[in-house]
Amino acid sequence: MEHKKDKKTMPISIHAHHALLDGYHLALFIEHFQNLMDCTSTNGNHT
Repeated sequence: MEHKKDKKTMPISIHAHHALLDGYHLALFIEHFQNLMDCTSTNGNHT
């Protein structure tokens, strides 16, 4: 994890075969992952 000013960043890489995973599902995962990271960095709680 990198700290830049008031933000924390963490580069990730996702490799998926399009026959097994659609972009919509990948977007849902990324949104959920971002929510977990946001909660973890503010108060430690996540849903």
